[in-house]
Amino acid sequence: MIDDPTIIKMFLFACIGGVILNIMPCVLPVLALKAFQLISHKEQRTKPLLGTALGIILSMIGLGTLVVGLRQSGHAFGWGVQFQNPIFVALLMVCVLYFACMLWELCELRMPVWISNKTPTSQKSSHSLLESVVTGFFVTLLATPCTAPFLGVAVGFALTQTAGVIFLIFLGVGLGLASPYLVLSVFPSMLHLLPRPGSWMRTVKKIMGFLLIATALWLWSILSRQVSYEGLLWIGFSALGFVFFIWLRSQSRIISLCLWLGAFVCTALVAYGAYHFQSDIQVNTQKKSTEWTPFSKKTISDLVQVGKKVFVNVTADWCLTCKTNEYLVFNTDRFQKLVKQHGISLMSGDYTNPNPKILDFIQSHQRFGVPVYVYYSPKYPSGKVLPELVSFELLEEIFKD
Repeated sequence: MIDDPTIIKMFLFACIGGVILNIMPCVLPVLALKAFQLISHKEQRTKPLLGTALGIILSMIGLGTLVVGLRQSGHAFGWGVQFQNPIFVALLMVCVLYFACMLWELCELRMPVWISNKTPTSQKSSHSLLESVVTGFFVTLLATPCTAPFLGVAVGFALTQTAGVIFLIFLGVGLGLASPYLVLSVFPSMLHLLPRPGSWMRTVKKIMGFLLIATALWLWSILSRQVSYEGLLWIGFSALGFVFFIWLRSQSRIISLCLWLGAFVCTALVAYGAYHFQSDIQVNTQKKSTEWTPFSKKTISDLVQVGKKVFVNVTADWCLTCKTNEYLVFNTDRFQKLVKQHGISLMSGDYTNPNPKILDFIQSHQRFGVPVYVYYSPKYPSGKVLPELVSFELLEEIFKD
């Protein structure tokens, strides 16, 4: 199996795609967290790096296991589709809030006592290792709504192969995503480029905490498309209760267990609200000044048959790559002029919530995640798939056909 040139090629694509994920918008908040962790543990930087890499690789292997299980049970899978589940989004929001509380020094991750007592390292080192591994899991969770060049091709190939190939490809993605941490652990001299720890860190850490709060609000905005208004309020107030109990615990150590129980109850209420108040809200999120029509496979075929050109944008509210392209390209006057100049019909498919027709369309073009951009014309009646990151130069070249 490993000798197959195609599999080797796709494994390399997976590694490259994983490397590129490190510069995608999804993981930037976590990279800042990791930088602070490295600066804070200047005397033991290698272990946090390896811990984060281990967390990333293990979580990717776990994701591969989930894919194999879903496929064997007859369920479809796409990259980032867990963000279509409001329970997952709500619980991830709670995790982001917990990391924000960590930056505000209201709480910390602790290794269980029965483990830390048996390890030869100090308790502080054990806490640092656990925090690093959890950070690795966190990196993977926030990376999955993003796709990157090479990644979509590799994952799409894996989902048509055996379980062994699926694990191999997801391992490649994990190695690529963890590569910065692995490289720095092998060449620790590069870490001297980081600034020295000092009092400035406390202020910047609190600022980063607010940036994570902004990330939590982004996740909450995704829920506005997945649950009812009542559910959105339920989840919001429950999340506030979670933060309140964490803050209260930092002020009073006497009733710590009761306050942790309160935080756990609020987390359960968040999950319950996401489950109980689920709804299916379909809204066209594209800028109104540009005429995007709802996705229809039949309409595409009809337009191409009469010589029309069609540009299809499959997007999702939880896809930051999609939103970045929309802000920088699609929602601009330059794009509107380009569309009018070449007579392009625009079509938008919303994949924020599960949609079998859109999933079938994505998979028909050997893609298993968003964004997906496909250009149809008499020259490309079956569609030409564009890369995940688009530019005006690319679109101008494509539209000239």
